[in-house]
This record gives sequence, structure tokens and C-alpha cells, in this order.
Amino acid sequence: MNTIDADLASKIDLWFKYDKNPETLEQIQSLFDKKDVKKLKELLGKRIKFGTAGLRSDMQAGWSKMNSLTVLQASQGLAEYYLANPLDTKNQEQPTIVVGHDHRFHSQEFAEFTCKAFLLKGFKVYYLNYGKDVFVHTPLVPFAINYFKANTGVMVTASHNPGKDNGYKVYHSNGCQIIPPVDSGISDKILENLLPIEHIWEPLENVVKIVGEDNLVDVNKEITMEYLYQLKQKLNFNELTTKNQNETNKKPWFVYTPMHGVGKSIFTLVMADFGLFGNEDYLIPSKQALPDPSFPTVFFPNPEEKGALKLSIETAEKFGRIKLIVATDPDADRFSLAYYSDAAEKYIQLTGDEIGHLFAYYMLKKGPANGGMITSTVSSGLLKRLCSIEKRPFKEVLTGFKWIGNAAMSSKEPIVFGYEEAIGYMFPSLLYDKDGISAATVFLQLYQFFDQDLDGVLKTIYEKYGHFKQNNSYYVGNPEQQAHVFEITREWLSTSYKGPESKFGDFEMICYRDLTKNIQYDPSGKLIECDLPTGGGDMITYWFKLGDSNEIKVTTRGSGTEPKLKVYIECMSLIDGATAESVAAKMWDTLAELFIKPTTTGVYTRDL
Repeated sequence: MNTIDADLASKIDLWFKYDKNPETLEQIQSLFDKKDVKKLKELLGKRIKFGTAGLRSDMQAGWSKMNSLTVLQASQGLAEYYLANPLDTKNQEQPTIVVGHDHRFHSQEFAEFTCKAFLLKGFKVYYLNYGKDVFVHTPLVPFAINYFKANTGVMVTASHNPGKDNGYKVYHSNGCQIIPPVDSGISDKILENLLPIEHIWEPLENVVKIVGEDNLVDVNKEITMEYLYQLKQKLNFNELTTKNQNETNKKPWFVYTPMHGVGKSIFTLVMADFGLFGNEDYLIPSKQALPDPSFPTVFFPNPEEKGALKLSIETAEKFGRIKLIVATDPDADRFSLAYYSDAAEKYIQLTGDEIGHLFAYYMLKKGPANGGMITSTVSSGLLKRLCSIEKRPFKEVLTGFKWIGNAAMSSKEPIVFGYEEAIGYMFPSLLYDKDGISAATVFLQLYQFFDQDLDGVLKTIYEKYGHFKQNNSYYVGNPEQQAHVFEITREWLSTSYKGPESKFGDFEMICYRDLTKNIQYDPSGKLIECDLPTGGGDMITYWFKLGDSNEIKVTTRGSGTEPKLKVYIECMSLIDGATAESVAAKMWDTLAELFIKPTTTGVYTRDL
């Protein structure tokens, strides 16, 4: 049926009225001429949702996608929100914003629309990307917000998403990602300010002439130099030295890949500050060195994905089996690594949790004596145990650096490290967000400090604090299928959970927490108040035991941005790592049998 109903017709008319971009106008016009109702409904039926992650989607025409029109509308609404909610200061002459962008298709275009909207709304704009082919890594935006004491900041990036995507990431005046209720307040303002304002479709240089050249400030050099200075001052725990033994036998000791992203330029500057130089101390695979929005050597440019470091490992092998490989994702806010294990006789890529364990242990050795730590609830429990044994402050928060950063900032005790399992690492003395460049810099110091195979360092950690092994993955399923899983789960909990020692296959369920339904039981089986914010999407956490030596924590939650039901399983065994790994695998199977029920619900797994 190719009939365009009244609702869709009004949305098409509004698009033609508002959009002045020839490319996206032509896309909608072509679909309209062909009466492709299905595609028109996909593009125009629903508006792209603004949330705590800002905006993210593939780049196409339409209200549901990332394009010039939806970006300028978001920017107009964001500006109005901060005009209505100014900073609590009498010294600010005019509101300010920091704007940055990565190298993705249309990133510069979207950033310039952001600048134009804020300039026309009376803001001073601190622009990190003035000029052509100037790219920055995401953490420079929150860093600059704190430096300039700006009202807000926007980074145009889709992080490690495929090349067809882009995003619009928003930071609050404290340099942290926004949290509720700020997100809903901004969303309301966007819907109140959909009409493109006068001059918004004109080139940026025209808008600058209208508002005055002093209102758009090129801050790239100033912020880059300040970032380098602060990183060296605050995260220089032990001096990095060359691994070369003599001038006649120089050999690089690690490989770095920016994964076709923006990381190379800032990484090489930081390394030079620490006395390390490309081709002498480290190598960068040439095929992944430069920013390339098509990501030609990887389908999914996420360094934690299996196979993502294949090119780096080949480079390391080619040059005499270089033992260490470090990586950042395309916008360089995440960090991953692989190393050559002499015992295993192969390269091993560590999980996000294992890297977090190493950082925590290193900060215990080199950080302030009273420094606390923060993790998300789906990350490893090792930090909680470490902090308990070492008498350090510890806090667990919801998933996402919006929660980790804000918790670190508001903490009464000093926080020296925060992380979550999705390879995000934060050192709050520098900034309150994950940063792949600072993480790489600290890790290189860690690597030289311990001066042994990482196998041995991890063994020391686990022998002292318990053997923690994870079995994290996901099921693919649409919202209805995922809802069916949680329906089955809650039915089991309501009828079969009878307090601690409730049988769950061969396991005993001790207690559980359902944040969506505001239900939590403590280990004694007593109903208590939830210890994390409730509401939001489906998310249930369970605690089990198997015998007296194995404790298991499981969380199931919907992704929110992808058709995925995510499952996080961790076993802490007092026996050994092999036992922990085996128990975690056994829990995956039991969970599938009793809660997930793929043949009933329709969700399915696929090889990552």
C-alpha cells in the first residue's frame, strides 16, 4: 500500500519547509516521487530521541536520523536550555559553549551548525576545530569545559560505531556527561525550538560576521597545550624510559593503533612529552594511522572486538615480536591492549575488566594513600574487594560514564580511578570522563613499573584478592523479545525465589535487585531499598554461590541503543582462575535454560 496518510504528509511538508540541505532534500523528494511510503515512514515517522547520550544514529535525511536539520534543531534547543538555566555565577558576561568534532563523515558540518546555533543565540563559542581537517579526541571537550568554565559542551562523534553513523554528545557545565533530569529538560527545549532560526543555513563565516568575530574563538592550540601540561603534571607516576639498551640496537617496544581515528596526533604529542618517539620507541600500523571515516581495515572499529587488533599483532610480529600493543577507539576515549604471553606462546587481548584490575592495582601502588575507586554495576567486583581489603573508599554506580564522572566529582573522598568493563578508564585528577590517551599513557608507566609479563602481574592480583573471571556477551532480539525474557525472569523470581539458598539449577540464588521494579533483597532475604537509582530500562542483577568457594554476580539488561540483551556474568573463586572461568560458563548455560529461553523468546546469540 503506497498511500501517504495525513500524518505522514504533514511530516513530509514540514521537512520540505525546514530543510535547506540539497542532499537531504533530494533524498526525501526522490522517495516522495516514488511513493516509497515504508522508507518515508522510517525516516520521518518518529523523531530521533535525545537522551543522556545526546543523539546517535546513521546519517540520512529525516526526523529520525542524524543530519543538518536534526542537529541544528538539537543545538537550538540545547542553547535555549542553558539560557534558561544559567551558571550560578555573577562573573559570566555571556554564556559559553565548547564545540569539538572527530573525523567522521559530516562531523565538521554538524559541528559548524552547532556553532552557528549558539552564536545566533548569543553564546561565545570555544571551537576546538577551527579550519579544515582539524580533528580532536572526545576528552578534549570536557577538559576544555572545565578550563574555560563553560556552560556546556558538544562533541560530534559516534565513538566506535560503524562509519555510517554519527552522534551529538552533550556535556554539562561540570565537564561530565549529562544525567537526568537535564536530558529531559533539553529534550523539551528541542521540541519547543524546531523552527530553524534566521541565518542558520548561511555559512559559518557569514554568521561570525553578523555576531562579531570575538564570539567564535579558536582554542585548539591553547587547549591542546594545556591538556599536555596537565597530563604530565597529574599522571606522571613514574618516568617513562626507552626500552632500548643501546644506541646501536634500537628497537620499538610497543605498537599503537588509533584504529583509523583521531588519536595519532594527540598520542604522539603526549609521548614526545614523556620522551618517547615513533619508530624509535613505538610503531603505528600505517594502514590504520591516519583518520579515515570509512574504517577500511575493520568492519566495526572497536578495539575490544575480536580481530580488531589483527593488523597491530601482525605489525608486532613483523618487527621481532614486539610484546605490547595498545589501542584507542576512533574518537580516542576508550583504550584496549594485547600482549605476547611467553607462557601461552601467543598474543592475548585483555578484557576491559582485566585492564581495570591492572590499573587499580597500579594506582594502589602509585596513587595517593587514601585514593578511592569507582566502577559501574556491570563491571568486575574485584575493585570492591580490593578497596575493602585495602581500606579504600569505593562506590558502585549505574552503567555509563555519566554516572561514574558525576559520582567522582561529588564524592567526599578523593577518587583516583574509575572504569567500566566497556574499555573506558578515567583518572579524575585530569578530567571526569573516560580518556583513551591518558589511559594509554598511564598503562605504559604501569608496564614499565612492574617490569614483568602481564601474566605474572594478574596472577599476583588474583592470588591476593580472589580469582575473578567474566563471561560477558549478548543476545540479539527486538524490544518485544527482550521484554518476553524479562517477563519470564520476573515470573520465576516471584514464584521461586524464597530467600537465600533458593535453587537455581546447581546454584543457590542469594539475592537479587530489579531496578526497573524497585525491588531489592539483601543476602539475608530481607526486602530493602534499592542501592542504585531505579526506573529506566530493564535491568536485573542476581547474586549466586556454588559451594563455599565460588560467588557469582549476574546482570541482564537491555542495551537501550542497540537490539541487544546484554548479559554480564562474573565468578569470584577462591580456588583458581580455571574454576572461576568454568563456573561462569556454567552460569551462562543455566541462565539460558531458566531465564533467557532462546527457543521460547526468539532471542539468539551470534559469534562476536
